[in-house]
Amino acid sequence: MIASIRTLTVALAALVVAGVAVAAVPAATGLGAAERVTLLSMREEEKLAHDVYVALAAETGLSIFTRIAASETRHEQAVERALAAYGVADPADGYAVGAFPSQRFQELYDELVAQGSRSVAAALAVGVRIETLDIADLRAAIEQTDESRLDRVYASLLAGSRQHLRAFQAASTGDVAGHPAPEASARRGPRWSR
Repeated sequence: MIASIRTLTVALAALVVAGVAVAAVPAATGLGAAERVTLLSMREEEKLAHDVYVALAAETGLSIFTRIAASETRHEQAVERALAAYGVADPADGYAVGAFPSQRFQELYDELVAQGSRSVAAALAVGVRIETLDIADLRAAIEQTDESRLDRVYASLLAGSRQHLRAFQAASTGDVAGHPAPEASARRGPRWSR
């Protein structure tokens, strides 16, 4: 089970508040230590969603993953703009799809892609899992921050994640025009039927 990013954020924030140096958490005007850690985590979390969906689009051939990966690109860009506005270095800058600066996100990526590669139903379940985690973490981030800019960014990401969750849930039940439920799809070669 994926542990919440919130747990990581609280742990890293406690270290920062206690005066322990934490790599990749530079000082930024207007942000408290916990807000910086959360923003950095959100950057990797949005990259995780994008990169997993890119991999699952290639594996399954399902257009839902391609469409939502494109949306996740916009989510990443929104977080990148927030990082720049607060003078915080982008921890994922220069990392290719499927590669992460933190071991935790690298392991999550590997786990989720492996799970999603088992079947169409498993791939869609991974989408539901990612968006559910994202929603919980974004709600926590909104509650944590006093920065209006971050509130707006997180609220926008939250709205997008809710839409993504509904799309994955609908696809999982076959409630998508022209697409059978995943159980009705048979595996053929390297991809499943659409």
